[in-house]
Amino acid sequence: MADDQAPLRPGQGPESAGPNPLFAPVPTPDAPIVPQQPAIDPNPTNSYEPAPQPGQTSRSYEQPTNQEPPARVAPAPAVPPNQPPLGQAPGATLNQASAPTPRGPLSSRSPMAAAEPRQLTVPAPRAVQGAKQSGLRGMLEWVLLVVGAVVVALLVKTFLLQAFFIPSGSMRPTLVEGDRVLVNKLSYRFGDPSRGDIVVFERPPNDQSSSNQDIKDLIKRVIGLPGETISCSSTGVMLIDGRPLDEPYIPEGVASDCRGQQWTVGVDEIFVMGDNRNDSTDSRVFGAVKQSSIVGRAFIRIWPFKEFGTL
Repeated sequence: MADDQAPLRPGQGPESAGPNPLFAPVPTPDAPIVPQQPAIDPNPTNSYEPAPQPGQTSRSYEQPTNQEPPARVAPAPAVPPNQPPLGQAPGATLNQASAPTPRGPLSSRSPMAAAEPRQLTVPAPRAVQGAKQSGLRGMLEWVLLVVGAVVVALLVKTFLLQAFFIPSGSMRPTLVEGDRVLVNKLSYRFGDPSRGDIVVFERPPNDQSSSNQDIKDLIKRVIGLPGETISCSSTGVMLIDGRPLDEPYIPEGVASDCRGQQWTVGVDEIFVMGDNRNDSTDSRVFGAVKQSSIVGRAFIRIWPFKEFGTL
C-alpha cells in the first residue's frame, strides 16, 4: 500500500493535469503578489435558495432577470366590532346616508364631544331646474307675443286698416245698420278719390243736423270731384257738368230730393251723398268735404259674415 500511493506534490493531483489552485505555490518575497479572481460562470441562472426555516424543506427560487422583488403591503387595521365604519355616524345602518360628524368643543369626559348629524340641503335636480326655467321662458314668450300683437294692431289701426260700425240707414241699401266695414287708410296717400268710392271722413264742423252729434266720422259715397259742377234735375237725377250720372247702386224709382239746386266743388274737395237719398244728411246740407278730412276708403264688409264681400 505504501508503494502504490505516492505523496502528492504541490500543484499536482490525481484528477487534474494542470496546476491546482488550492495548492498554488506560495509566492516568494521577490515575486509580485497577484490576487486570485474567482471563477465566473458564463451562464448565470440568477437563482438563489434562501435558508430553510425550521421544519421546512429547502426550495429553490428563481428570480427573473431585471425584476425587483414584490413590494410589501401593510394589512388594514382591524376595526372593533362596535365601531362604525369611517364616515358613518354612530347608530346608522349601512344603507343610511349620514353626514360626517362635525368637530365640536372638547368635553371633560371624552376628547371629542359627540355632535348631532347635520342636515344637508340637497340641490334640486337639473331636470326640475330646467322645467322651471322652461316654464318661465314660455310665460315670457307668451307675454312678448301678446304685447307684440297689441303693438302691431295699434300700428295697423293707426296707419293701415280700421274697422267701422254703421250706425244709421243713410247708406241703404248698400250698407245697413249694424254692418261693419274695413277701411283702407293708405288708399288716398298715393292717389285721389274716384267717383263712386265709399269713403269715411271726419264730420264737418258746420254739420248741425239733428243726427247723433257723438258720431265723429261719417260714411258716404263720392259723387263729385274737384272742379266739377253738381246739380239736380227736375226729375231728381244728379247731373255732373250738365250730364246725367248713372247710379246703379240706387234702387229703381228713387229720386234725389234736391231739385233745382247746384254746387261747385273746390280744388281740394269732394261732393258726397248717401245712397238713401231721401234719408241722408250729406253735401246737400253741409257742402263739399275737404280731402284732408278723409280717413280712408271702405273696401270690404266684414260683418255680418253672410254678407262678407267687397264694396
